[in-house]
Amino acid sequence: MGAVAIRIGYAAMVAAIILAFLFSRRGEKELRFAVDRFAEAFLGLSNLVSPCPPTRRLAVRRVGGGVHPFPPEQQPEELRAILRVGAEEEAAGLYQRAEAAAVEVRRRSRRSRRLREQFGQPITDLCFLACVFIEGCQDLSTVDSVNRENAFTRFLTGQEEHRMALLKRISREFNDAFLELNQNYDLAALSEKEQAQSTGRAKTGRRGGEAI
Repeated sequence: MGAVAIRIGYAAMVAAIILAFLFSRRGEKELRFAVDRFAEAFLGLSNLVSPCPPTRRLAVRRVGGGVHPFPPEQQPEELRAILRVGAEEEAAGLYQRAEAAAVEVRRRSRRSRRLREQFGQPITDLCFLACVFIEGCQDLSTVDSVNRENAFTRFLTGQEEHRMALLKRISREFNDAFLELNQNYDLAALSEKEQAQSTGRAKTGRRGGEAI
C-alpha cells in the first residue's frame, strides 16, 4: 500500500511539473504577443515622426543645472518637422497603443523575476522614451531636465538599439510584420554588429581576468 501511495504521489508530482511547464510556455507566448503589439505601435510612431534617425539634436539652454528648450520656431529645421508630426493626433494615438501594450507586458511579467528582467523592464524603458518624446512634442517645456532631454533624444537617435531589443522579444508570428516596420534598417547587419561587439566584450573580459 505504501509503495502504491508513493507511486501515485510521484505521478501527481510529475503531472504538476508538466502542467506548470505548459502554463509557463503559454504565458510567455502571450507575453510575446503583447510585445508584438507594443513593437507595432512604438515602431509605427518612430517611422511616422522620423523614418531615419535625425542628424540634429534638440536646441536647449542650460541654466543652473536645468534644461530649457528653445521654442519650436528656433529649433533646427529637421527637429521642427519632427515636433510638428509628433504633436499630431496620429502620433498620440500610436503612443497610447504602445502604452496600453506596455501595461499588459508589465502585468504578464510581474510574477517572475526572469520575465520582468527579460520583458517587463526593457519595454517599460522604451515606453518611457516614447512618453517623454510625445509630451515634448506637445509641449517642449516638459523637457526640463537632463534625464528627459536624454530620453527625448534617445527615442529618435537610438532606434537601431531599440529595434534590436524588440527583435529579441517579439513572437515568431510577428517576424514578417516586424520586417515591414524596419524597411529603413538592415537588421541582419545590426545583428552581426551586435554579435561582434558582444564577442569583443567577452574577449576583453577574459583578458582582464587573466591579468588579475
